[in-house]
Parts: sequence; structure tokens; C-alpha cells
Amino acid sequence: MDELNPYETLRVLVADDSDYMRLLLRTMLRGLGIDAVDFVESAEQAVRYLRRAMPDLLITDLKMPGMSGLDLARHVRRSEGSLNPFLSVLMLTGHAGAAEIEAARDAGVNEFLAKPVSVLALGSRLAEIVQRPRRFVRSPTYFGPDRRRRSAKYQGDDRRVQEAYYTTPEQIELFVEELRSRMSDGPVTRVAESESVGGNPVREATVSG
Repeated sequence: MDELNPYETLRVLVADDSDYMRLLLRTMLRGLGIDAVDFVESAEQAVRYLRRAMPDLLITDLKMPGMSGLDLARHVRRSEGSLNPFLSVLMLTGHAGAAEIEAARDAGVNEFLAKPVSVLALGSRLAEIVQRPRRFVRSPTYFGPDRRRRSAKYQGDDRRVQEAYYTTPEQIELFVEELRSRMSDGPVTRVAESESVGGNPVREATVSG
């Protein structure tokens, strides 16, 4: 990647219960110039991680044992315990039917990616998140990125209500930077380097409490 790589400063958390997918995503993200990547094996671990660390992007599988990726996205967006409800969320799934896509949209994810994942497709979704950030919409029935980025008319709940509140990408960036500065002296998640398949190191986040 060249010196103008827009992703090299990103901090990413990956939540996936598959050893293979964690390694694959690590390799792909590294190929895109992203080295600051932590991994957890469940949505529950991700929730604990997000109490202590401040990634720029969450990549989560949709279906995991226990708490699902949809539940995790809803926690990020709507839970009172969520430190950063504006966190970018990219959801992966091996079942990319209309029902899954609609459920992910309603949970407030930024982008949706079907498996098998390719570097090209992952890079395309990252470009949408990083280079073309959406405004956020808060209404009585929805909180998440505005779906009206393109010219096509969107008929979802966040488009029907009159009392929706919009947050610009600039306002979101200021919010995140202020929160990150407040967390700078707080507890951080310990991260261990562990060797995995092919000798590629994978950073597994150790979370507790």
C-alpha cells in the first residue's frame, strides 16, 4: 500500500467464532494496510472489549453461538452501556438472503458483506465506510446510518417519520475524538500475540469483567 493509504490508521475489532475466518480476515486486512486489528471469539467478548477500547470499525459475523452479531450491532447502537453508538459496523454472513440483509439494516449496520469474503469486496466496503461516511439518523424506531446516500428512495422506518434527528459525519468525528481523549488514561484491553496457521500472528484480545 502506498503512503496515501486511507486505512493504515484504522483500529479494527473482529468478532467471529471461526478460527479460519479470523485468520483470513487478518490476512486480508493486513493486505489492505491495516495492522491494528484485535480479535474476539464471541459477541459477549466484543461487548466487554468495547467497554475498554475504542476501535474505529467493528467487523462481526451475523451468526455466532449465544449473542448474535445482530444483537451486538443493536447493543452498539442502542444500549445505554455503549460508549460509542456511532461505531462503524461491517457485518459478515454466509446466509445473505433478503431477511438477513433487512435485519442487519434495521440493526443499524453500516455495510453488509456475504461470505465467501474477497479482498476486493472487503476493500469496497471499507471504502464506503471510510471515504463516504453517512450521516446518522435517530428516530423513534431507528438509530443508525442514513440509508438515503444514493438517489434511490428508501421506504424504511427512518424515512417515514417526521421527527428524525440527523448527525453529520463531522459531528460524529468530534464525538469520537472527545471520547477517545477521555479514555486515553483509562484501562485498556490486553492483547496477546499468538501464532496461528502458516505462522501468521493473530492478536487475540483478552477481555474480562
